[in-house]
Amino acid sequence: MYEATYYYVVAEGVIICSTTSASQAVTVLYCLFFIFNMEFPQKAGHTWEFLQRYFFQNNPEEGSKNPKKKVQFGNATARVNSFIRDVVRYQLNEVNLEEEEADDL
Repeated sequence: MYEATYYYVVAEGVIICSTTSASQAVTVLYCLFFIFNMEFPQKAGHTWEFLQRYFFQNNPEEGSKNPKKKVQFGNATARVNSFIRDVVRYQLNEVNLEEEEADDL
């Protein structure tokens, strides 16, 4: 299996930075959207909005960097809110299973 040594953040053909961590590269790229006041790419709008709201805990009261945003619920697209709820339910189920397994020991 291939394992990357470096991750590069590239904008318009220019290397902005390199790092040994994928999460750091995603964080830098995420920050660039706000530094340069850019919208998220249209084909990945929901993905970036999920990252914004779930991992970065950035839930603005108004406005969106997602160009696909049409249906709003709590200022997030219904699709993103639904996915976040599914992720939280999954995490809660995992915690409950771990607790049940610990009780069985």
